[in-house]
Amino acid sequence: MINYSIYPADVVFNEWDETELKYEEFTTSEGVILQVRRLNDNNVKIDRVISSNPEIYLRNDLAPGCILKNSLQL
Repeated sequence: MINYSIYPADVVFNEWDETELKYEEFTTSEGVILQVRRLNDNNVKIDRVISSNPEIYLRNDLAPGCILKNSLQL
C-alpha cells in the first residue's frame, strides 16, 4: 500500500491492527475453492474465490463479501 500523506507513517498507521486473520478453505461440490472467515458459529464470510472457470466469478451467491448462513460444515 502506498501512503500519500503529510503525516508520518507511524501516526497514520497507529491503529493498524497487526493481527492475522484466520481463514478456512472450503471446496464446493462444483470444485470451487472458497477462502472464508468465520463470523460466528453459524455464519461465514467469503473473502476469496479460487477457480479456473471464469463463470464462477459472475455468480452472486459466491461473490466475496457474501455471508453464508448455516450451509457450511468446516
